Amino acid sequence: MVRFDEEQDERLIFRAELAGMTVTEYIREATLNAKISPRLSPDEKEYIRQILKIGVNFNQLLKLAHTVGLVSMAPKIESIIGQLSRLLNKIKF
Repeated sequence: MVRFDEEQDERLIFRAELAGMTVTEYIREATLNAKISPRLSPDEKEYIRQILKIGVNFNQLLKLAHTVGLVSMAPKIESIIGQLSRLLNKIKF
């Protein structure tokens, strides 16, 4: 048996009505056919942090490249792309 507080119950009724279902049908459908995504592992969270940092660095380099010229920034840009590629290869999708 699942119990809901008043707010949860109201949300459930609202969602069931939007779906054109009874609350029982909605709960059954949501329970049996829901896709549950596993939580990220600590390693995956760290990979995401690293990707965000690389993205910030890449954006800064591109802005600088527009100022000083893309050709002069090419080695640094290629280095960042390599870092990103290696990191993405570690992540399993």
